[in-house]
Amino acid sequence: MQLTKPTAPLHFPDEIRMDGLTSDFKVTVEIYLLQASKEVLPHDVKYHIAGKKGNSKHLTPKSKVSELKAPRVQSPAGPHSVRSPQFQLHGYCIFALPQATRKSFTLNKVPHGSPL
Repeated sequence: MQLTKPTAPLHFPDEIRMDGLTSDFKVTVEIYLLQASKEVLPHDVKYHIAGKKGNSKHLTPKSKVSELKAPRVQSPAGPHSVRSPQFQLHGYCIFALPQATRKSFTLNKVPHGSPL
């Protein structure tokens, strides 16, 4: 996770067009971040760089393929429990007609420690 504030703005590559809006419209743009899971497999096993001894002709024997499967992680509440979403809100801004000429916006409610 990047803990320092980046200096680069978030750019939208194309224009955002909304037809048929009234003059008192308000659009809320919300920014969500995906919370990544912790790595389960060790780095050397995942990338096949473990120091293996023996015959190098058999690089991926069938008996060793099962080592690469991540173990199943069960929810403590049981298999039928509802999981919380992996996306979390990391800020929003409100866009209305008076801001139509602005080039940059400030995000509101950015959590402490957010990479934004």
